[in-house]
Amino acid sequence: MAAFVYGTALTAWQLITNRPVITIDAEGITRGRNLPWSGIISIDGPTGLPLARTVQVNPADRRTRPISIPQDNVEDLDALTPWLRSLLDQHRG
Repeated sequence: MAAFVYGTALTAWQLITNRPVITIDAEGITRGRNLPWSGIISIDGPTGLPLARTVQVNPADRRTRPISIPQDNVEDLDALTPWLRSLLDQHRG
């Protein structure tokens, strides 16, 4: 019961505050902060436990934190990863 209440409260909070928001466009990937395509070195496949999996976008600059894309943002992380990698390849070439 507590897990249900927590999940419902978290979902309501995210809807009310419009968070988390991810934007993928010609400039790059934004989730709270922007990471341009030229600043991305790799995109990892989904990792983590079921219902808590994430895709990590790794920056070229080691001082910059990676962007993690959780299942809160995308239902099918397994489909997101190759799509993001293809976009990264397009922007490299």
